Amino acid sequence: EMELNSKFLNAMGSGEEGRQFVRRLQDVWFVEHNSGEEKLAESSSIVASHLESVNFPEDMRNNIDFNVNPCEDFFEFACGNWVQENRGNIPKYKSRLAFAWDHAEKAIRTAEVDLLSADGGTAGQFFRSCMDEDRVEKRGAQPMDPWFRLIDEVKDMESLVRVVSEFNKHNMDNFFGWFIDTDPRDSSQKAFQLSEGSLSLPDKSYYIEDSDVMRKHRESLVSLVTEFFRLIGREQAEAEAKMILDLETRMAEGSTDRDVARKDHGTPTTWETFEKLTPSWPWKTWLKHIAACTAPPDGAIKACTADHTDLLKVGEHGGIPLIIRSKDYFPVLEKILQDVPLEALKAEMRWKMIRNSAVYLSSEFIDLMVKMNDDLY
Repeated sequence: EMELNSKFLNAMGSGEEGRQFVRRLQDVWFVEHNSGEEKLAESSSIVASHLESVNFPEDMRNNIDFNVNPCEDFFEFACGNWVQENRGNIPKYKSRLAFAWDHAEKAIRTAEVDLLSADGGTAGQFFRSCMDEDRVEKRGAQPMDPWFRLIDEVKDMESLVRVVSEFNKHNMDNFFGWFIDTDPRDSSQKAFQLSEGSLSLPDKSYYIEDSDVMRKHRESLVSLVTEFFRLIGREQAEAEAKMILDLETRMAEGSTDRDVARKDHGTPTTWETFEKLTPSWPWKTWLKHIAACTAPPDGAIKACTADHTDLLKVGEHGGIPLIIRSKDYFPVLEKILQDVPLEALKAEMRWKMIRNSAVYLSSEFIDLMVKMNDDLY
């Protein structure tokens, strides 16, 4: 490979004259390549590639194999050097190794951190509170306590619906999922969509497959949830962890196979259909709670200034469509609501709170999340 001076290349390749020079080199490559003069063709290609890439970030240039013509094999041209240098250097604990050309992202992040570190306003205060590791370590599980107290308020179906809706508003769905997205049948409008509940383990097979591998994953889940629950002071930590596995197993049994779910774009429906599928859950009451502008239980600033009254029109004339996904799950949810004790439902909600928050808490929570991911993946 030719060693060419970057300043010289920058001067030669800049402006209209530089672009014309590169085009002439490309013409030389084309003519000489087709006439069998491969050495001259290769040399002109290398020089042209150096000129074209002289202003690329250094880490990007270092990975380029300039001996490869980008018009013939762009991947080998762009990544050839990196592949050669790292092919035999994949750590044993990794299945693959990748490289991202993130020079711009790193520069923006560095500038952003500098600005936030010096900012005297709300943004700077928020940033410094997140970066105050000593305080994070001292607080432990305390940031979750207001949510745990909210869960403790659940005494019956009425209070369960109210508390679940508060979790829903903060992107923590329990027992079933909901979201507003583009209508799969009309991209000009949105649709309100309801689907099966999310699980702790990656797939329903982890819960129902009778194999040594899957049994080990289930045992690990119970063990790890037990450890998490002990961190938040639950006296019956292991019993609650077993409740969670039993509940999620029932949810998994009613969930849709992954290959089928990928093809399920949902079906337009009505609230009356949901009331027939899952009569124990007061859907219209839940929707009113979702629409209400309420203050978060942890004292955070409200993200709204008024009730979202348009939500009350969902599935009705003048409102956005109501879509059901994984329809067969909702009769299973009905049996869960009828049979599963409130204490098990509340345990699942505590677990949802922990999973949602762990990576922002003290190191003991983060370490357990790492341990859980190591077991699963």
